[in-house]
Amino acid sequence: MKCTITRESFLPHLQKVVNIVCRKAALPILHNIKLEAGGNELKLTANCLDMNIDTVMTAEVEKEGSTTLPAGRLLDIVNRLKEKEITLECDKRFHCKITCGNASFKLLGLAPADFPEFPETETEHHLNLKNADFSRMVDQVSYATAEDDSRKILQGILFELKDQTLNVVATDGKRLALAKTEMEDCGDKSFRITLPCRAAIELKRILDSDGTMEMVFSSKYLCVKTGTVMFKSKLLEGNFPDYRHVIPADFSRSVELTAGPLVQALELVSIPLDSSGYVALNFSAGQLGLFAESATVGEGADSLTIPYEYEEDMKFTFNPEFLREPLKFCGTDTLRFRMNDTFSPIALESNNGFLYILMPLRNK
Repeated sequence: MKCTITRESFLPHLQKVVNIVCRKAALPILHNIKLEAGGNELKLTANCLDMNIDTVMTAEVEKEGSTTLPAGRLLDIVNRLKEKEITLECDKRFHCKITCGNASFKLLGLAPADFPEFPETETEHHLNLKNADFSRMVDQVSYATAEDDSRKILQGILFELKDQTLNVVATDGKRLALAKTEMEDCGDKSFRITLPCRAAIELKRILDSDGTMEMVFSSKYLCVKTGTVMFKSKLLEGNFPDYRHVIPADFSRSVELTAGPLVQALELVSIPLDSSGYVALNFSAGQLGLFAESATVGEGADSLTIPYEYEEDMKFTFNPEFLREPLKFCGTDTLRFRMNDTFSPIALESNNGFLYILMPLRNK
């Protein structure tokens, strides 16, 4: 294999695939990316067994062939090269000489025949989705997935198409985040799949801000084609919780809050908190009082002017991070804080299809 590419083109393609390379893989070859030169193209592939990504770029191919090279080392080299043209030349042992201007390197490769192939995805469902909509919805819900693996399905994000609406949902059992978008021209299609959160975040990372992604999936695998990139992932098996039962049918009170100032106030009063701390919201006529306290560090307080017009004051106590995260990622300036009483779930809701349900802590 021998080909010449430009650093300007090679680096972004390399950055798209290198992030899913296994850091602690049992198989040494999973530390590598696969490079295949043929025709006038160079194809880069990374595989961590749960995900696979490949991208194709234009190359001047003198000799067709393939190899696998250490992903991190290759990225470090290309990132630091100064000249525009890079030549990759591999020998029969799949070792690769990298030349760029006066600089040259040799990376020891492994046989591409040993690089694992990702299963083909059968087409049971098909959907076209705007990149911007996918990225927005993943941002709005991904922080609410479970961190521990006691219930693996909760480490995923549900994608549910029903009645021409795509609902994207995440929950860790303590809170629930939902984002949605209306889908045109999808007829009476309906499906439910659960994508691992890491896969959703990696897919979001490689998407261009413009454009559309083509999603093809079965009950076990997802395949996404966007631009020059093909992304594949395993889906999580099992039944995602019926999230509709968590959402209260109605609320007796609602007040409009501005996300930015509330986040700033939460971050300010949370400075004296440790992991055992809490934050209390006190709603009273025209005012929202914030009070945070930690048994081992200290306490903080602040207040905001808000359009709260109910006679009865209301107090809610929360995990500060659980309250701050939806405000940071909701993607809108204003939210409605909806409530019934201090013992029932509250909702944060926006006009862009975002909904967040959180159960208050016991009042302290």
